[in-house]
Amino acid sequence: MPTVWEAMEKCQSLGLAKSIGVSNFTCKKLADLLTHARIPPAVNQVEVHPIWQQRKLRDLCSEKGIHVTAYSPLGAVGAVWGSNAVLECEEVKRIAQSMGKSRAQVNKLLPHPGMLKMGCRTRFERRGEKL
Repeated sequence: MPTVWEAMEKCQSLGLAKSIGVSNFTCKKLADLLTHARIPPAVNQVEVHPIWQQRKLRDLCSEKGIHVTAYSPLGAVGAVWGSNAVLECEEVKRIAQSMGKSRAQVNKLLPHPGMLKMGCRTRFERRGEKL
């Protein structure tokens, strides 16, 4: 990892990248990276949703000035490892019914302060719900 990160830092130093980041880094991986990084990652892109909130990781990133970008806000539906747990969550269903919205729309609005959510469109018919 140090060699790869050094190459990424060089790309940023040469102006080939405005910023550099990581994806799916755990607290341990981030701590290891930060021990030798000259330039810390600007972002860590990870799966975050109501079932898997990753609070400890989000707190560490906040403390270190690393932005968190959340992907799969509806869970990894359709993926081999995924399930419908987020969309089937009773609390999300209750909120959706009370607001007259879809469960996907409600989840998009759930608060995750300072975090950008990136939707993953696995179903064509749902794309409008995420706008």
